[in-house]
Amino acid sequence: MKKFIATICLSVMSATTFAITDSYVARLNEEGKYCAKVNVGIVTPYFKTKCYTLEGWEEHGFKVETK
Repeated sequence: MKKFIATICLSVMSATTFAITDSYVARLNEEGKYCAKVNVGIVTPYFKTKCYTLEGWEEHGFKVETK
């Protein structure tokens, strides 16, 4: 029974852990840069607010939509 519960817990965690967002919504700040909360975690989701120019977002490998 313990193995069954552990298997279910791992499958639920894996489904949420590896859900990667392809694009983010960025908003223009006072400095002329676009800020978005992006996932910077490798194994587990860890979100951090980053601010770049539109070209900077592309250089860092993120796809952003402006709002």
